[in-house]
Amino acid sequence: MAKGSKLAVFARIVNRPVPRVVRMMRVATELGYNCLFLGARREEGTAIEDEWQGWRVRRLGREFPLLNGTRLLVYVRCVIRYNWDLFWTLRRERPALVHASDVETMPASVLYKWIYGTRLICNVHDNISQRYDLPAFMAAILNVAEGLFILGSSITLVPENFRRDALPAWCRRKITVIRNTPVDPGFAPPSFPTDGKVRILMPSWLDWGRGLRALLELSDKNPRIDLKIAGEGSDEIIAAVKRHRNVTFLGYIENSLVLEETKHCHFVAALYDPSRVINRFAASNKVAEALAVGRPVLVNCEMEVAKGLKGNPCMIAPPYSQSSEIGERLIALVDDCDAYSEACRRARAVYDEFYGWDHVREQIRLAILGDRESIDAVGLKSPK
Repeated sequence: MAKGSKLAVFARIVNRPVPRVVRMMRVATELGYNCLFLGARREEGTAIEDEWQGWRVRRLGREFPLLNGTRLLVYVRCVIRYNWDLFWTLRRERPALVHASDVETMPASVLYKWIYGTRLICNVHDNISQRYDLPAFMAAILNVAEGLFILGSSITLVPENFRRDALPAWCRRKITVIRNTPVDPGFAPPSFPTDGKVRILMPSWLDWGRGLRALLELSDKNPRIDLKIAGEGSDEIIAAVKRHRNVTFLGYIENSLVLEETKHCHFVAALYDPSRVINRFAASNKVAEALAVGRPVLVNCEMEVAKGLKGNPCMIAPPYSQSSEIGERLIALVDDCDAYSEACRRARAVYDEFYGWDHVREQIRLAILGDRESIDAVGLKSPK
């Protein structure tokens, strides 16, 4: 492949492209770019180069364990090594477009843009100052650092207005909101199986801070609730999940299969422990995916996304501390065919109004082409 004009590089310190990055690569491909994903070696024994769902993948740096917020020095050392390899890979490949996901991939990306004048899209999946339980002055320092990287980008994308508002005011002119939404899978009419089971799907990174204990307790207390869990996590958590009788553990599955599972469930769980700041500001894939298919979402009321849709029947939003106590409410809703069907229709209506793929695809296209002024004009309004 020739270097330069039609090569687009997508960098993120994960083992394989996440859905948000895949959507960007998909639109870049439609615009004639050849796409290369530069990930990290997050799983033991992973190949340096291979393909993932047809996308070329190359992994940089040393083996980079999943640390879950622990072992800070190991994390910093791995990020530095990743950026070293990323810069020299960019210099060698000379892409015309670089897409950097989150602050860990921005140092090398911004340096490359500064030297070679390449277009750089930064995509802030998680604000670094909100991720960890840090003293206020340290969070402020990280926020300023991220703001400086944003100033070095051609354009920076965030998934919600509240994510932009959390960044320094002096860098917001470089930021635009492009909602975290899936390619439209189409509305799937709800089904009412004769076995009487109420099916909840949790497609997520497996972490106790994502409502996992509450969902396991919910399924234990309510025999009619059938819980399906799809995702990766530590061996300890996976073993704990498998000990529960009313739980089906699917492991990691591709996003297309997550959408298929969504069509066959009654509710999608997207719970986040609000004691962590970043959880209150979560802009999860699974919320928009559930709404697109037409399924009510189980979230906790402390989340910003829940506040925006307060009172809508497509959102079941108890306090996080009471998430394990809503089994009877969920069962009663599914048993009322008219009410549940209306909740599903409202879910799809919310997707069309606030998350529609056609609008998001056009925003991504304009971001890649550099038409910053037109992006907001075709954007979606935000829930109030």
